[in-house]
Amino acid sequence: MNIIDMATKTMQTAIKSVVDTIKTTTDATSVKVDNIDNQIKNKNSGKVMKSVVFDTPGTYTWKVPDKVTEVYITASAGGGGGASEASGAKANSGGVTSFGNLLSLIGGGGANTSLGGTGGGNGGFGGNGTRGATTNDGPMPGGTGGAGIYGGNAGNGANASTGAGGGGAFSSTYDKSAGGGGGAGEFKIKYPISVIQNSTYTITVGNGGNGYGGGAGGKGIMIVEWWE
Repeated sequence: MNIIDMATKTMQTAIKSVVDTIKTTTDATSVKVDNIDNQIKNKNSGKVMKSVVFDTPGTYTWKVPDKVTEVYITASAGGGGGASEASGAKANSGGVTSFGNLLSLIGGGGANTSLGGTGGGNGGFGGNGTRGATTNDGPMPGGTGGAGIYGGNAGNGANASTGAGGGGAFSSTYDKSAGGGGGAGEFKIKYPISVIQNSTYTITVGNGGNGYGGGAGGKGIMIVEWWE
């Protein structure tokens, strides 16, 4: 026969108190989440999310629609170019992407010979080129470019995708360092910005930096979203 030890009355009271506290906290959290959801729904009730995409490097103007006071920006500056093993060679940095004077994203740094380029702001750093140790190593692979807004580093010597750094070039022989990869451009995702309705803003989309023997950095992009 199994004997079950029952908790004392004091212990049962303590357990009930803990359970009640957990339930109260859970209920309060659920109410808070529901309130936030309702605020979002009420704020944009009857509205439709719209967007405009600027994916070619250059300068543009965009007019804020009537009654719109907030936009959400997903954007990236240009990625830096990749380098080769050539002594003293430095690839170009990526261009700045901006929304008026309210947001400015820094381009990724160009790689310097075997050294990887720095990332722009929160962009990824480019990789360093490698160097062989023996005559059997063969040409060494270049550093990969920093991962940009859509991830994915550029491969050896490859031109980069949007916002990423260009890949560094292979070395010509085992005893030379391969080129470094360029840094990725700074980026933001769904970044809220307060705007003035019917006002016109200048938008700049940065180009990717040219590689020096390595791949070019990826071009910038800007996506503007708003409720209307």
